[in-house]
Amino acid sequence: MMKSHYRRQLTDFSHHGTDYFEFKEKLRKPGLNQSKVDVLEEELRKGYRQEALTLNSVMENMTRLYLTRFQELEKELKSTKLELEVAEKQQMEAQRVQSELLHHNWELLRKLQKLRRTVERHQERKVPRLQTQPEITHWKLVNLKHGRHLT
Repeated sequence: MMKSHYRRQLTDFSHHGTDYFEFKEKLRKPGLNQSKVDVLEEELRKGYRQEALTLNSVMENMTRLYLTRFQELEKELKSTKLELEVAEKQQMEAQRVQSELLHHNWELLRKLQKLRRTVERHQERKVPRLQTQPEITHWKLVNLKHGRHLT
């Protein structure tokens, strides 16, 4: 008897029969269970929306933090590049000054060498025989240098 009653309900298309409706490709029976399912589905949707909003907010915050850090790093890189350029210019200037000083030092050394040779030649011309004559004393040399004659 139960089976026949159930079959009749399945074939009865009137409003008194059991109504089935399609929901997301599944057949569901309306009633008390359906309202619980609807409530649960709505809670799930709210949870998913809340989770999506939270994730979106977190992503926005992380993006903002990363962009801020990126801008700071760009500023630091720019500052470091400027410092490097200044240091390179200072190093080039120091090398230029060092080169000039070395060149000037070399010129002074050459002049000193020429001056020493000139003084030595002058002394050799002025007193050429003094080295071969042992009887000439220091005072006699002093006198010769001052233009006094030896007696």
